[in-house]
Amino acid sequence: MIQTIKSQFKKRQDQKREKDEQDLYEKNKQYQNSTNEDHKQDLWNEIQELKKEIKIKEKMVDDLNTMLDSVKNEVSKDIKERTRKLKLKDLQKNKSKENLEDFLNQLPDNILRLPGPEEENKQKHDSVS
Repeated sequence: MIQTIKSQFKKRQDQKREKDEQDLYEKNKQYQNSTNEDHKQDLWNEIQELKKEIKIKEKMVDDLNTMLDSVKNEVSKDIKERTRKLKLKDLQKNKSKENLEDFLNQLPDNILRLPGPEEENKQKHDSVS
């Protein structure tokens, strides 16, 4: 899931980056074609501002990617830990079951045998007589 989020995020960021680069390209083109010095200076300022914005966006993208990687690692650790605990619990349950079976196997057969319905009726009949 995190990988999906990360790939969708990257796709959107790539699209935005392409747009920013296209804007920058257009401003540079206008700057080179401009003959008016005031207009040229304004364009130059816009170009510098666009470059700053692009750098800021790239830094934000890097930070977000780092955060996503961190979340992914934490989730992975959590999953591994939970899996380990479940396996341990399952092993303990199986060990307890084995221990109980061993204990029951060591008992004499007549201790484990509970009276069936015929024997209960016979005991009732014997006690009435």
